[in-house]
Parts: sequence; C-alpha cells; structure tokens
Amino acid sequence: MRSRIFVRGLEVPCRIGVSEEERARPRTLLVDVELEVDMEGAATSDDISMALDYRRVRDTVMEVAGSREFRLVESFARECAIALSNLGGVRSLRIRVEKPRAMRGAAGAGVEVEM
Repeated sequence: MRSRIFVRGLEVPCRIGVSEEERARPRTLLVDVELEVDMEGAATSDDISMALDYRRVRDTVMEVAGSREFRLVESFARECAIALSNLGGVRSLRIRVEKPRAMRGAAGAGVEVEM
C-alpha cells in the first residue's frame, strides 16, 4: 500500500529575495509538503511513535527557513527537500513553495521540487 502524509498551506517566515532590501525583513512563504511513507506500523498500532509526525515536517521546514537568508525560492525549496528526505521512512517527496504577491498581476509564484 502506498501512503502519503501532507502538510498544506504552511506559513513560513523567511528572509528571501534577490536584493538586500527584499531580505531585510522576513516574508511569508506558503509551503505544501507531500511525503510518501510507510504508515502501516502506525496505522495498525495507532501509536504516534510509529508515525512521521506532522510537527516534525513543519519543524524541519521552519528550521531551514531560519537557518540563513535565501536569494531564490529554488534554493529554499531544494534545502527543504534535502532536509525532509532525511526524516526516517521518507520514500519520496514533493514540496511546493509559493512566494505570495511575487509580481504584479499574480497571486503568487514559486517552484515545486520532487525527490
């Protein structure tokens, strides 16, 4: 059985932008994460210690965001993907990072990374 967990619409403060002015204060990014995991042990035991806790996913993304400034959304998404892939039991993942109001005429723009 293939199983996925997800965190959707995570609001992540991050110092991101090409210019120093953009990076001067945190901007909110919207992050969606989907992880393919084996949840059979957690599902049959009903034991959180057997599951990949959503909070670990959130905390991992937040740690990456707070680790440094980023010039590009692509760099942030890549670092998040690498960190998330190191969580126990992750078989594959997809992360989507959106920078709201990144340009005129669009609600947002961003990138999606799969591993």
